[in-house]
Amino acid sequence: MEPLVEAANEAEMLTALDAGARVIGVNNRNLHTFEVDMTTTARCAALVPRESGVLLLALSGVASRADVTAFADAGAVGVLVGESLMRAPSPAGLVRELLALPAQPTLCKVCGVRDAASAAAAAAAGADLIGLILAPSKRQVSVAQAAEIVQAVREARPRPTGWAVGRFPSRAAPESCGDEPRETRQWLEGWSALLRRAVAEAGPLIVGVFVDASVQDMNAAAEAAGLDLIQLHGQSEGWDVASELCRPVVRVVHMEPHMRADQVCGQVRGGPPAAVLLDSKGGGTGVIFDWAIGAEVQQRTPFILAGGLTPDNVAAAVRQVRPWCVDVSSGVETEGQKDHDKIRAYIRNAKDA
Repeated sequence: MEPLVEAANEAEMLTALDAGARVIGVNNRNLHTFEVDMTTTARCAALVPRESGVLLLALSGVASRADVTAFADAGAVGVLVGESLMRAPSPAGLVRELLALPAQPTLCKVCGVRDAASAAAAAAAGADLIGLILAPSKRQVSVAQAAEIVQAVREARPRPTGWAVGRFPSRAAPESCGDEPRETRQWLEGWSALLRRAVAEAGPLIVGVFVDASVQDMNAAAEAAGLDLIQLHGQSEGWDVASELCRPVVRVVHMEPHMRADQVCGQVRGGPPAAVLLDSKGGGTGVIFDWAIGAEVQQRTPFILAGGLTPDNVAAAVRQVRPWCVDVSSGVETEGQKDHDKIRAYIRNAKDA
């Protein structure tokens, strides 16, 4: 193991080199005045002999991809980022920017599935989540029917024995989004990353959708049917009930007409629910809400986008709003039945956007 030796100026750099240090971190911050001089790394790098094998890291002051490339041009092989991540509205977004990573493809949820054939078609087309309605609806399925659909999906897409969606430690909901918007975003970003990994390991995930059901009924249905997630689509459940459920929870925010972004964020909580879904009021109506509002909310906190999406408009929705997941039900139906061609087109268009 090689120790990381820190140098803050040219004199300290020469001392580290004379001592035989192989990994040297150049701190661009003066720890006496706390001022940052971004040229410190380049000045110290110029003292490293060619072909010496010394690995140089740039410490402090890294806030953008341009900073990373400038340090790389100066000879650094890595950077240490701390304060910028702590201050970033989206730490995950900043990491992706610093590494110049491409945007992750949007996940796709197909909801209101009522039969095994449609579930299998959605899974084969690349659906990441499949929603089953366990509440009064024209798309409602019984717990027994849900179990049959889950079994069919698992036979088509086997998963490791004993696998289950990972969970973060329980977190109480803050009293208001405005009190800690950064913590809310970090919680939901962390969960979206965890669910992405779950999809990659053992997808598609099966989501049971409930409306104002009791905790006992939802937990019993989740266990009996083998659900991966529970979605709360009612008006009375609140947010804290998620901590009483046996599966990670997706909480729906119903988009009333003329709602502003700050009003939406005023309802969003970073915990205990794992994810937030914005849907047109009522759900399953085929009606979109104002995507400009959705795009503004997305800048503050990640969510699943639903409401009026179709194979024809989903690409535009993804490009404008940039949700981490899109949810469809009536938009992939023909005469009230799931249309497998529309499901395939929807998923293809969403992931290609």
